[in-house]
Amino acid sequence: MKKVLFLAGYFYPHEGGSEKFILHLAKELMKSSVACTVITANTEKAKAKEKYQGINIIRVPCWHLLGKKFPMPKPWSMVKVLQEKEPYDIIITNTRFFNIAMYAPFFKWKHHAKLIHIEHGSKHIDNESAIVSFVNKLYDHTIGWFVMKNADYLFGISKEAQKLIKHICNKKSGIVRNCIDTAYFIRNEKEAEKIKRKYKITKSVILYAGRIIEAKGVQDLITATKNIDAQVIIIGSGSYEAEIKKMLHQNCTFINKDYDHKTLKELLTITDIFVNPSYNEGLPTVVMESGSMEVAVVATDVGGTKEIIDDKVNGFLVEPKNKKQLTEKINILLKNKIKRETFGKALRQRIQKEFDVSIAFQPIVKIVKQEKKGDKHFTKIKKSLS
Repeated sequence: MKKVLFLAGYFYPHEGGSEKFILHLAKELMKSSVACTVITANTEKAKAKEKYQGINIIRVPCWHLLGKKFPMPKPWSMVKVLQEKEPYDIIITNTRFFNIAMYAPFFKWKHHAKLIHIEHGSKHIDNESAIVSFVNKLYDHTIGWFVMKNADYLFGISKEAQKLIKHICNKKSGIVRNCIDTAYFIRNEKEAEKIKRKYKITKSVILYAGRIIEAKGVQDLITATKNIDAQVIIIGSGSYEAEIKKMLHQNCTFINKDYDHKTLKELLTITDIFVNPSYNEGLPTVVMESGSMEVAVVATDVGGTKEIIDDKVNGFLVEPKNKKQLTEKINILLKNKIKRETFGKALRQRIQKEFDVSIAFQPIVKIVKQEKKGDKHFTKIKKSLS
């Protein structure tokens, strides 16, 4: 039986786009009788070892830095795990930014395994502080470069992510789309009235779901909807919560908690417009989940978002930080139910065709199923995928 090791900054019980990506990929691999293990930072103070949906999880002690946005495993804990005798055939890392990825080459060398790096980012992480921005770039061109340079296979989740890989390490990469389970995220109008009563909804609903950090632009959504007659629901948690709470207007509800698939599906069932006002994205999972539920989407034109949304065809794209554009596009959709429905149906068709779990992971599954530790066989597979 093949054994795959994922190194992840976050994983269950923490839920986010990259965590969902790892979960879906592991499930696809397990269909081919591949054993999957995830080593992750123990940010939630959960059990050190656990089995979740068939996946072995090893959680290591960590420091949770930068307002709980950056999990850093304690080095001696990673060294201890590295010394364990459990053999692995393939090592997989997701995004260079979480520094747990820096240990991947050492696992590769110890186990004589192959290393697959999947990049989720689309650009260097900017900050209002020039010093912090410089440090982020320096990190990418040192630690990020080290991981990518030692990877046997490189993939981006979007074309923009591929450009970042090329920029950092000057190597070619394949593409493995971020994806969702469209069979789960399907609209059920019969449930809508019951859910509306649960959340006490009497108006049209505008939804944001995701991390509450400055870079997600939630503050722009609040400002843009101040004079709009609709119920704005914001759900999530993060380091920018205190600032967001001060900005809330009378039509704005902040559900300050992490959410699961069930809660998100409930809210999307009663949502008229989903807004993603982010300043930086890879290929946003929640935009795909909203589209799969036939919800009209307004999103900032950042990262790989334009690979999901065709402006004015299946949604609206706006400039990041442009609150005037955001207000304008939201108003157009609120006043035009037919356009909302047209966008929603067209977007679901796009998601089903290009971003469903049943098709997105095939390049990775092919590598894992066929890969052997001999360099000759490795080269043959690599050429067939290029």
